[in-house]
Amino acid sequence: MNHVLMEMGQEYIPVHKNWRLNERNYGDLVGKHKKEIVKLHGVEQVKKWRRSYDEPPPPMQDAHDYHPANDPRYRLMLDKIPKSESLHCTMQRSSKYWDKVIAPQLHDGKTLLIVGHENNLRSLIMRLEGIPKEDIINLSLPRAVPLAYRLDENLKPLDRPDGQLDEATGFLRGEWLGGDEAVKEILDRDHKQVYDTSIEQNLEIEGATQDKWRTWMSIAVGDTPTVKDKTQANAKTENENEPTINAMSHPGTTQKQHGPGAIQGCSFNNVTGCPDFIDPTKKKHIQQQVGTTAKGGSTRVVNGSTSGKKLNGFSTASSSARKQQKVSAF
Repeated sequence: MNHVLMEMGQEYIPVHKNWRLNERNYGDLVGKHKKEIVKLHGVEQVKKWRRSYDEPPPPMQDAHDYHPANDPRYRLMLDKIPKSESLHCTMQRSSKYWDKVIAPQLHDGKTLLIVGHENNLRSLIMRLEGIPKEDIINLSLPRAVPLAYRLDENLKPLDRPDGQLDEATGFLRGEWLGGDEAVKEILDRDHKQVYDTSIEQNLEIEGATQDKWRTWMSIAVGDTPTVKDKTQANAKTENENEPTINAMSHPGTTQKQHGPGAIQGCSFNNVTGCPDFIDPTKKKHIQQQVGTTAKGGSTRVVNGSTSGKKLNGFSTASSSARKQQKVSAF
């Protein structure tokens, strides 16, 4: 979130945190190696725990190393934290935040950036898209790839410009700013990372170098914009009245303000940005998304505009830091 604000030259925008946007509580699985759990319990069971609607993982014991009681942020609210959560449980708390905080801001025509973990965003998207309970197990989200929605006056998603659902998941009317093909590749890689027990190396960092991680923002948006560039970009969009909402999947903070806004969930885990969404063919497009904002709370994150119509928008993206010496942990 801080990187996004820095690139937009809007570090002054407040970022608010709220526990209702936390990642779901994986119970006894928290901290354990995903692939080892797959070997122990099997692919189908682990997939149900990770992606089904109403089957929570085994509950967390009080002596667990990562019990919320060991975290000063949660010691005074342990009665609100279940020992394990299904997607249904996660949706119950995220929906309260949507109804009380997010929806009113959208009805005011503001732009919001929601940043959280994958399952919390899945709960919001399931509600937004009306995805059936029996189908949600097949929806996965990539980390750090913005997903932009345009919403009507009833906060229902408008169709993509091509009138189709996204090709990456087959469920969504939002637009992946990295492109559907790039997202499909990431999701395929992540599926192998967790469920293919014959793969030992971390596919997420395979072939990556320190320089790649250090310069990925420059690759995505070009040279850092100057104050003059930002001023011109802001002036260019002042007359546009298409408010949108953005959401990135990346736990930790909630941002809400008079103007471009972001809402981000806290997390028990560390989170970092990830260059997965970079598509060389979309460099110009991504630069436009990051570099332009409109007066009065409209951040241009959606390709295309509707002249004369006032639209709301919502976008999501997911990101999590991983230990390089391991594959991944819950």
